[in-house]
Amino acid sequence: MIKQVMCFRRKAGVSDIELRNYWNNEFDQFIRDAGNTLNCCRAAKSLTLQVEENDKLQQRQHFEAPYDGVVEFWFEKPREAFEITSSDQWIQLITELKQNPHFLLDTSRSTSFYVDESIIIDSE
Repeated sequence: MIKQVMCFRRKAGVSDIELRNYWNNEFDQFIRDAGNTLNCCRAAKSLTLQVEENDKLQQRQHFEAPYDGVVEFWFEKPREAFEITSSDQWIQLITELKQNPHFLLDTSRSTSFYVDESIIIDSE
């Protein structure tokens, strides 16, 4: 099984509160539409916590600032996922997302890629 991971940064001038409201109330529709378009078996989103501990973690490890949010789509058929993300339907969905005047994410500072996930510890 593989995942497509999308890591997003917010647009300049977008506050934490604006982003959290958008992410928790409006962005779900894109994830549903994308998941259906991609025919994925699972979709999830994560929003970076705005806590002092994250700042300390970045400083201690000499890491760059984290992405504001992450979306993950899981696929059982990798070849199908690769083909769909090259399709006109997927490109149209992403184009519409970017053109939405309420879209608060900066795709020029964001990224997307495929990964092969390996579970190392699973307490369930």
